[in-house]
Amino acid sequence: MPIVQNNHAGAHYALDIEGLAVESLKTISGLDLQADIATEALGAGLAPRKHVAGISWTPARASIGMGMGQAMYEWMKNAFALGVSRASGTLATGDVNFKQRSLLGFDDALLTAITVPRLDAASKDTGAFDIEFVPERVRLAKGDGSDIRQALGSKQQPWVCSNFRFALGTLPCARVASIESFTWRCAATPDAMGVVSPPTQHPVAERTRGG
Repeated sequence: MPIVQNNHAGAHYALDIEGLAVESLKTISGLDLQADIATEALGAGLAPRKHVAGISWTPARASIGMGMGQAMYEWMKNAFALGVSRASGTLATGDVNFKQRSLLGFDDALLTAITVPRLDAASKDTGAFDIEFVPERVRLAKGDGSDIRQALGSKQQPWVCSNFRFALGTLPCARVASIESFTWRCAATPDAMGVVSPPTQHPVAERTRGG
């Protein structure tokens, strides 16, 4: 399955969810276009014919600090609370001078994984959430050369992994000193709609409930 890079692996990024900046984006990758190439035999002595049999986008993976902005927070909160959470947004890539060189918009992205880092009362490390999401639709456009720094949001103090509080019902939890890293997941399965249309993504739970 060949992969076509979207050329958003630049020096600087600006991510927004539902129009609100994600202020503590550390890294982001993925969202590359990929295609299945089918080979059709035409007969003896004839060169086989190749054509696109299906296209899709690779999952996005991002690392995000605590000062993530309200929309990003709500997206993650809904995932934990409801088991399924979708959102739309844009990813702007800037060059070394923060000039926008590409703009990638995505719609109805399904949050498929959230990894919480190890928490330790003795730790001095800064923490971040690692997330994965799969969009239903992606639009790639050339950047307009504008400065993306205005979309980066305000600078906040980094979250330290020792700064946490744990509660479990009415149990006494004041002496909890550490919590191992864990990952929440929402499995997704593609639903192909045609050769030239990317498959839509559906949570496995939704497909099961629907029969």
